[in-house]
Amino acid sequence: MLQIIKARWIVLVVWMITAVILFITAPNLEELTREKGQLKVPEGTPTAEALHLLDKLTDQNGKKDTGVIVFSEQHLFPKKEQELKKALSALMTHAPDLHIDGITSYFHVDPDIQKQLLSKDKSTLLVPFKFDHYETKAVKIKEQIEEVLKPYHISFEMTGQKFVDSDVINSSQQGLKKTELITIIFIFFILIIVFRSILAPVVPLITIGISYAVSRCIVAFLVEYMQFPLSNFTQIFMVAIMFGIGTDYCILLLSRFKEEIGQGRDVKESIIITYKCAGKTVFFSGLAVLVGFSSIGFAKFQLYQSAVSVAVGVGILLIALVTIVPFFMSVFGKSLFWPSKRENIRHPQSKMWEWAGRFSFKRPLISLGLVALITVPPILMYDGTLSYNSLNEIGTKYESVSAFNTISEQFGFGEALPLNVLVESDNKLDNQEKIVMIEKLTRKLNDIDEVKTVRSVTRPVGDGLSQLYVTSQAKELGGELGKGHEGIGKISDGLTETNLALLKQKPKIQESAKGIDQLIDGTKAIKSGIGEVRESLISLEDGVRRSKDGVGTIRSKIKEAKKELEQEYRRSEAMIQELKQMVSTLERHAKSNQQLITTIKKVKSSYENVSFEALEKRLPEVKDMDEYKEIKKVFKDTKGMLDQAGNQMNLYEEEASLFKEKIKKADSVIQSFSSKQKEVKHQVRALMEGLDQIYAGLDQTNEGQKQLIKEMPKIEDGADQLTGGQKAIKKGFNQLSSKLTLLTDGLGESIEGLEQVKSGFTEADGYLNQLQQAPDEEITGWFIPEEVLKRHEFKQIFQTYMSPDRKLTTLEVILNVNPYSNEAMKGVAKIEETLDQYLPVSGLKNANYGVSGISSLNVDLKETSDGDFIRTVIFMLAGIFIILIILLRSIVMPIYLTLSLILTYFTSVGLTEWIFKTFFGYDGLSWAVPFFSFVILVTLGIDYSIFLMDRFNEWKGEHVQASMISAMRNMGSVIISAVAILAGTFAAMLPSGVLSLVEIATVILIGLLLYAFVVLPLFIPVMVRIFGKWNWWPFRMK
Repeated sequence: MLQIIKARWIVLVVWMITAVILFITAPNLEELTREKGQLKVPEGTPTAEALHLLDKLTDQNGKKDTGVIVFSEQHLFPKKEQELKKALSALMTHAPDLHIDGITSYFHVDPDIQKQLLSKDKSTLLVPFKFDHYETKAVKIKEQIEEVLKPYHISFEMTGQKFVDSDVINSSQQGLKKTELITIIFIFFILIIVFRSILAPVVPLITIGISYAVSRCIVAFLVEYMQFPLSNFTQIFMVAIMFGIGTDYCILLLSRFKEEIGQGRDVKESIIITYKCAGKTVFFSGLAVLVGFSSIGFAKFQLYQSAVSVAVGVGILLIALVTIVPFFMSVFGKSLFWPSKRENIRHPQSKMWEWAGRFSFKRPLISLGLVALITVPPILMYDGTLSYNSLNEIGTKYESVSAFNTISEQFGFGEALPLNVLVESDNKLDNQEKIVMIEKLTRKLNDIDEVKTVRSVTRPVGDGLSQLYVTSQAKELGGELGKGHEGIGKISDGLTETNLALLKQKPKIQESAKGIDQLIDGTKAIKSGIGEVRESLISLEDGVRRSKDGVGTIRSKIKEAKKELEQEYRRSEAMIQELKQMVSTLERHAKSNQQLITTIKKVKSSYENVSFEALEKRLPEVKDMDEYKEIKKVFKDTKGMLDQAGNQMNLYEEEASLFKEKIKKADSVIQSFSSKQKEVKHQVRALMEGLDQIYAGLDQTNEGQKQLIKEMPKIEDGADQLTGGQKAIKKGFNQLSSKLTLLTDGLGESIEGLEQVKSGFTEADGYLNQLQQAPDEEITGWFIPEEVLKRHEFKQIFQTYMSPDRKLTTLEVILNVNPYSNEAMKGVAKIEETLDQYLPVSGLKNANYGVSGISSLNVDLKETSDGDFIRTVIFMLAGIFIILIILLRSIVMPIYLTLSLILTYFTSVGLTEWIFKTFFGYDGLSWAVPFFSFVILVTLGIDYSIFLMDRFNEWKGEHVQASMISAMRNMGSVIISAVAILAGTFAAMLPSGVLSLVEIATVILIGLLLYAFVVLPLFIPVMVRIFGKWNWWPFRMK
């Protein structure tokens, strides 16, 4: 700091030169705002996808931004009809020079489209057109069109999303000029009141003015050459925040300098002490603001990112505060506070904050109750409803809004800003199958509650094409069927006359053929007798042959039975041998078993002869011996086992005897069966010999009959030769008669067929008449014939609703609600849901889609802004929390300071929402208000926390209550003055005319006043009292 004081003039000259060079060379930030400040949604959203698809819908030079010229006068038609023709003709002639195309002129379209362009009372005419905003700005297009239409003296307005955006930017820039002027005047008078000096207020204004000018130029360079984010909010926020906090920091520095001067220190020492104490506070406060606005860089949305420019301005401001302000302090010294009397130069103290601090320490529960009473009701009332209506931003005084309202009144909300649903397929869509898919999709979209109508390739005017409905096709077909019915009737009459003439000649030909028929009949009778004899012989031969075959079959079957009988006999013999072996085995086992039983009986008899009682009488002492007891026990167990074994062996012997008897009986039965098999075998052998003899006799008889039958055809051939001549005579007559019969029969059948066709035509015509008179075309049916697709008018529809390669189609969705409303956003969500559900199961399952239009843009803005809000809050609070830990050397204090700011934010935004919904009738706050309000309020509010708590830390060696009361007494007036300054700079945004800026300013005003007069003086002291020495945990706990 000492070096800066010594080189103060050099520092000032460097600042001046830098400011002049940047001012001369920097791009125009206002022009950059018009060019690059439009809202853009991030890539990957349905709106961004739709914009890419719109590029494909037209050729490379196609326009995708839409505008509408609205001619509106009483009795516009027919009074101004001729003038309108001339005006639109001139507009179409100059279209290439105006960089517009796609002009839809009322006088060059079919009647169905004319109904969409002219209001029912004929007072309003719409002329849609297309342009490219990035090629020619909306404001330039508007000026050029006004120049072309000026000679025709017809009142008109222009609207469209880009025209609304242009008016919003224009309104913001006009509001910026008002804000700058009001801010400077306000700050000057506030500083005069604070310092009671004319010179002191000039220091902040010069310091902040130079900082703002330099940072504004730097931002312009960044936008031009590094694609730095920019919006219509950028400059206004830079003015409000830089002038607000810059003034606050200057007040803090000048107040401390004034305080040090008042204690009798010289100027240099006062400057050094000021920057050593208050300078540290300013640095960390500015760093907190810098981190807060830098964290916005993590947002994805360009509008939010544009506030990063404030961080650039704060960085430049901090440099100016440590270089320019010391210059004025060192140059003017005590005179800086002129005309205040030097003996009265001292820092004012706040009795109000001192009283609040003492009350909070003495009555902490009452203090918290007061805070809750003020903050809780607004928080409970807050429902978070947001408005995405850009028209509310600027009001009806702007032409784009007025024209939009005219369209809404005359044609409905949706006609002003329709949605475009674009569907892209891998294959061409101009065929029958895909057209049907598009019609189905059109109907599904049309069924959504928020949709008024859908215009597509199958419904170019919103209603279905009449030639595609079955009723219309039935009417056309019915006419052709009538003509066919008449022609068939004439053919049928001619064929009937010819058939009658031929039938008259047929009896004469038939009489001539009768004599020949009798002769042929006699010859046929002779041949028939010979044939009967031959057939009898054939039948006899066939019978003998069948008998022979039957005997052969019997022989073969008996042979097979004989073989089976022999095999069965051999098996019986084997079984008899096995049974004999089994009986022998059983007999051997019986003998062994008998021997075993005899042995067991002997052992058992020996055991019974043994008497333990006699032994015990002779040797009584044995009774008590363990060994004797064990032997006696084993003996008894063994005897029991022998008894058991003897019983088991007797039982086994009985069962074996029974089994043996059964085997013997089975053996006798099998032997008896075997003897019978032998007798059957002898009988079968005798039967086979007899059959062999019968078979040989039948074979000889069959051979003789075959020779006789072989000679019979020769006799029949003679009879056939006799009838051949007779048939030749009749042949001519038969050919003539049969052909005549065929001809007459064919004519009869043709007549009957034609009568059936005629009857079918009559029935079909009746059905088609009923079909074309059906009351509901949609229910009756819809069909697109191939030949319809080839018609010239349908190819024109393809050019309007499909891309040149026919792989992309667009559906224009007209909503029945305000496109800017939340209801419209719900409709867009339903449209996207319908597309997600329908496309995968249709013939368009691999299709991509996008939805464009202001309603779709607002849906994407909501999703993007919601994600950015959470992400930015996390990064910002984390950065500020770390700064507070470093500055205050505590974790406890940053926690309740952060919570105090969050409490203040929700209370402020709740009150603001209630004010604008209750008194101004808005649906909710503008969608950007919560984000910017939170960022600004937290980053600015933390400054006042730092002012207070850093001063509190200076006396942390004293008693906690005394330290806090001293800090509040000394910093109260500084903080209140700073809040008043900052509140004034944001109050300067109220006349800006931009609704979102007015709402943000209201939230900040309420928040700053609430923080300065309720939360800081009542809530923070209670927290300090609760934690006591633990306020510095974990860094200091004594």
